Amino acid sequence: VRRHEADEAATYGGIAIACSDSIDPRGTSMKDVFKNTIAATQSANGSHLFTPVWPISWNYCSFWPERAMERYTGPFNKTLANKVLIANNCLDAATPLKGAQALAKIMGDNAALVVQEGIGVSRAVMGTWLDY
Repeated sequence: VRRHEADEAATYGGIAIACSDSIDPRGTSMKDVFKNTIAATQSANGSHLFTPVWPISWNYCSFWPERAMERYTGPFNKTLANKVLIANNCLDAATPLKGAQALAKIMGDNAALVVQEGIGVSRAVMGTWLDY
């Protein structure tokens, strides 16, 4: 496998996972995508470093052809058979811990939050140990 082919496969793999499990944006126009991107960059709730560029990676989802067959679409106000594991690290500028804590609070008894002592996005802390 040539290097650029491996990189391309990794890129499409991430997009396939994100878009297959995300909300169904079919019928979304490029105008909608652009408007949502502008709104996200103006949000005061996101990461100051990554909010301006993060929506770009989700633009693919509006035009992704498939959805995961096992994707959960609700209802979201029921007690789940198994808890959802929410994992985050302490110092991640892309996905701040406060977001994981807020989600865990919203989900209540349906979630368990695990916090890893680490810095940066998941690839940067993969070699660290997790105490839980």
